[in-house]
Amino acid sequence: MLSWGAGRTGQLGNGTLTAQSFPVTVAGLSGVSEVSAGLNHALAVKGGRVLAWGGNASKQLGTGQDTTNPYKVPVPVQSLDKVKDVGAGCDFSVALRQDGTVWTWGKGDNGRLGTGNNTTRETPQKVPDLVDVESVAVGCDHVLALTADGVVKAWGKGAEGQLGNDATTDSNKAVDVAHLDAVARIFATSASGFAVLDDGSLAGWGRNTERQLGDGTNAHRTTPVVLDTLKGVQSIAGGADFTVAALDDGSVIGWGTNAAAQLGDGTTTNPTGTTVALPPGSGITHVATTLTGKSVFAY
Repeated sequence: MLSWGAGRTGQLGNGTLTAQSFPVTVAGLSGVSEVSAGLNHALAVKGGRVLAWGGNASKQLGTGQDTTNPYKVPVPVQSLDKVKDVGAGCDFSVALRQDGTVWTWGKGDNGRLGTGNNTTRETPQKVPDLVDVESVAVGCDHVLALTADGVVKAWGKGAEGQLGNDATTDSNKAVDVAHLDAVARIFATSASGFAVLDDGSLAGWGRNTERQLGDGTNAHRTTPVVLDTLKGVQSIAGGADFTVAALDDGSVIGWGTNAAAQLGDGTTTNPTGTTVALPPGSGITHVATTLTGKSVFAY
């Protein structure tokens, strides 16, 4: 596994706190099946175990050791095995085990750990009353979970509607995202949520001040709104003020703020609707972004 870029909190995992302008090897990591990067830490799944590195000021590395010092190389997250996916928030972490249970650790503000309180945890804790989860999606301060029966659960910060439960309050327990049936996939951007439905349509909710939901307005949405103009979405990612999507025809489109050229259309003009970064047939199937920054990756 390779990494590059800023390294001041050890987030490159190469044993240093130094920025790297070219790819370097993450110490001891090969055969990795999943990776997720948060604000200043990273997680990886290897053989069903979770490894973590980078900033640990909020105990987001889950080592069980009472230290806020950065970890410059990957270390095992305490007590977790048989993990199939991970998600790194801004200062907390989430793991989905093969048995359909969800485990969280790190900063507990806004209820983002889903454990029924706002306590910061330095080791993984099981999210109660949540079973048969098939996938998770992690934003900066909130989490979405899709269950086997197609129900979407959410917890954490809710001030901008990102929990989708017709409220603007935080929740430290999993609540149902309202008005969603037959959900196929879920995605979380910095402070918004999206669901691809079985019929191929897309619904979005949460922060929308910069039109990052793509519904033609700039109003926060506290429940999902079907986005009629967006079809064939395979993957979605977004920062605080923009969203990008990979479609089933191989194209990549974006919407929201574009002042830092984050939509990739060759301009820095904010579009009124969607704009195209890559045309159909590009071969792209997935997109990723930094949670709070303005960088985009397509693969």
